[in-house]
Amino acid sequence: MQGYETYLPRWYENKEDVGVCIRKSLLDAGFDIFGIKIEDKALLNIISTYAEVFMALNPFLKKFPTELFPELKEEYHNMLRSYYNVTPDATSMILTHRLIVGVAKKLAYNAK
Repeated sequence: MQGYETYLPRWYENKEDVGVCIRKSLLDAGFDIFGIKIEDKALLNIISTYAEVFMALNPFLKKFPTELFPELKEEYHNMLRSYYNVTPDATSMILTHRLIVGVAKKLAYNAK
């Protein structure tokens, strides 16, 4: 696929520290930051829902004929089962997700 790089966050390609990048983005946008922390959480993921998230976030989905969506979704299911090494009939899996939790407040805008 061509053009995918326009959809990747800057910190992903440059392998920057996500916390530092989020903090800088918030400060640049005029937020006062009260706290940011990054936590790893093990969460139950339903494979069909996870596949739907992948499809929803795929900017190239509009290039696929809609009649192929069920087949594409099944391919996502198979890819997820294979990648995360779960049985072919599994409907869920436990994955560790890195969550960014923060509290920030937009500073008042003073028009002069």
